Amino acid sequence: LGIVAGLSSRWASVPRAAIVTMTLTSIPPVAVLASHGGPEMGAAIVMVLLVLSIVAFTLQNHDYLLSASQAEEDLRLLAQTDPLTGLLNRIELERQLVEACSGLQEGGPNPRLAVLYLDLDGFKAINDEHGHAAGDALLKHVAHVLQSNLPPTSTIARMGGDEFIVLLPGADEVSSRRTADHVISRLAQEHTLPGGQV
Repeated sequence: LGIVAGLSSRWASVPRAAIVTMTLTSIPPVAVLASHGGPEMGAAIVMVLLVLSIVAFTLQNHDYLLSASQAEEDLRLLAQTDPLTGLLNRIELERQLVEACSGLQEGGPNPRLAVLYLDLDGFKAINDEHGHAAGDALLKHVAHVLQSNLPPTSTIARMGGDEFIVLLPGADEVSSRRTADHVISRLAQEHTLPGGQV
């Protein structure tokens, strides 16, 4: 029973393996006790009930671990991302910018780094004329356009309001200008907001 309890506490993250191992561990002593009959049969039944209760505890402990892990991931995302767009926030951008700049030393994997700063012309008018819900919808659309049209190695962050920053590791002046022109052309296309405004 001590071995079974130890398996339960140490293997709660993999409950199937723990339950199989606990079952295989408890079968021999239960079988020996049951084969003797009499009082030993009662001990075998008690042992089976105890193992079943430990199995139930293992499953419950696994659920707690999953909930704690999910809560930790949710907190991490809240600390690192903008809640509206899902892009990185200012704090996480600063951390990644420091990390990217440290790789600019001679001999580093990415000796170049381009930084694009974007803001939306006329965004305040959209908020004033159509309300903040329309403005939020447009910001989400901009985030989607950026994520869809930038290299997977890029870092995209919302600084707040209608300001966005993009880090392009390894990009030179020509390639970063080409990337910026492509993003501007995609953002300049008409987009219909949920309220029907273009």
